Amino acid sequence: MLIAALAAGLLPPTVAAERELLLAGGALKLCSSLSPLECTAAANVVGARLRTTPRYAINAAAMRAATDPALWPGRDAPRAAMRALLDDAHETLSSGAIDADALHDRFKARCVDARDVVRRCSDSETSPWLTLDDDQQASVLAALEIRQFDGDVRRPEHASLEHSRTSHGAGIVRAFVTAARERTDGAAPKIAVVTASAFDPFDPVDFYLDALREAGAEVEWWPVDAALAAAVFERHDCAALPALRLEILKLPARERIYPDLVAQQQRACENSETLVTLPSRVQGVFFAGGDQWKLRRAFFDRDDQPNAWLQALRHAAANGDVVIGGTSAGSAVQSGGPMLSSGTVEQALKHGAIASAPPVPGCTSSADCVGGLDEDAFTYWPAGGLGLAPGMIVDTHFSERARELRLLRLLADTGTRLGIGIDETSALHLRWRSDGSVVEISALGASGGWVFDAAGCDRDGMRADAFYIAPGAVLRSDALGLRWAEDAHPVQTNNTAENAARDALDRGALRASAQTSDATSRVERIRISVIDAHVSLTRTEVTQRRHAANVAYASVGPLRMDVAPMPGCSPSR
Repeated sequence: MLIAALAAGLLPPTVAAERELLLAGGALKLCSSLSPLECTAAANVVGARLRTTPRYAINAAAMRAATDPALWPGRDAPRAAMRALLDDAHETLSSGAIDADALHDRFKARCVDARDVVRRCSDSETSPWLTLDDDQQASVLAALEIRQFDGDVRRPEHASLEHSRTSHGAGIVRAFVTAARERTDGAAPKIAVVTASAFDPFDPVDFYLDALREAGAEVEWWPVDAALAAAVFERHDCAALPALRLEILKLPARERIYPDLVAQQQRACENSETLVTLPSRVQGVFFAGGDQWKLRRAFFDRDDQPNAWLQALRHAAANGDVVIGGTSAGSAVQSGGPMLSSGTVEQALKHGAIASAPPVPGCTSSADCVGGLDEDAFTYWPAGGLGLAPGMIVDTHFSERARELRLLRLLADTGTRLGIGIDETSALHLRWRSDGSVVEISALGASGGWVFDAAGCDRDGMRADAFYIAPGAVLRSDALGLRWAEDAHPVQTNNTAENAARDALDRGALRASAQTSDATSRVERIRISVIDAHVSLTRTEVTQRRHAANVAYASVGPLRMDVAPMPGCSPSR
């Protein structure tokens, strides 16, 4: 895909890069033995020697792990209720294995009285299972998981770029490996994978290593996570790592499920200098998806200062020695401005941004949200993420979850100028010139993404210059501001991919509306409602549009984007 794009002139020419990022918006849709629906019929990803969808068993050892007091600090009542649910299920389930959905249905249908007697819940009752937050439920499932082995060998997850039903995600992975190869004179590049964003950092290791290996890289896992960081930098005691895994990650039984990866992480802890020097030994670092707050915790100390791992990575990235890649949370964590950490679009528009650690998903049910915040609260971290995308806020799953106005609100509330939002199964490729003065942004994948140059708030609402960038165009940010690297030529309106929506919170609504704005159209301004306000996209005298061959969407911009009224939006610039 990348070779074809280069031949067609769809990617910008190589520039001497001091810093380079290739950030995906999530939902790469790659074939694997855990995602067979993303595979073509020719794929061979289901077999006795490959890992498949997890199943669970309720036995004495699993029950002890699920109710370990280290997983339930200060929560004796929920722990006792969980123990009762497990006892009941152990006595009545006839099958030795059950899938996650069936287990969830079983637990949510049963209530526990004051004597720890389990019975079916009435219509007015809520099961104690449903009062647990998402991480607490995940901890129980991790304890009950059945190991997948052939004899003494763990079955790995297998990924296949070649047999993925759609080519866009595979093309992004291959493009990342190609960018890393530019630092090796054509040899296979060495790429490290970070999985600290996952609830279970061991779970996605095989998937990413396999996908990058198939794309032509030499791969290794950089086994950093918040528990390992605490063992290395705070406790200075690698023997404490298993206990810290329970205390910090709330993650039990990994020694049973992933003994090889647990042993690898333990060895890395005991030879911790190799963790610091890794960025100097690779040409690329790829960050998996999940939760950017969990990922960030692996790279900062208790005083919220970057640890030695992040300092080494920042040095290598700034020198252009490594290309940084990521998907979903692995992209959002690169923010060099404030880091968006949680929240719905509705909360962003109604209440604005709250500087806080994010609430745990599901914490409203468990009544343990941070600072009393609702789990949907719109939160951000003022100190930013890893800081590898300097001066920018990065968001993902963008058009598909109608997150444009969420990002615009955070830009306005924090006085940050630049924001990028990346669509699913797409990526934005950012490259700085060697003097650091220019950044070039191009797109690849299924659609592309947005780039906002925000003007903050005034009494009339929020405002920004907005560019939608699709494969085939290059956007440049320099002393003159944001502008297309080449003159774009007007083309006939082509809005066959999506119909313009009436509500800005509809899937892809603003992306679809932007497609109708071009110099040949009589439509100069599009107005869309959103909650108690409206969004306007207005074509200006400098708006240009470019539509490359065989690309679903056009690149268009700048469009003036206004959101009004916006109560509580404080003028920031």
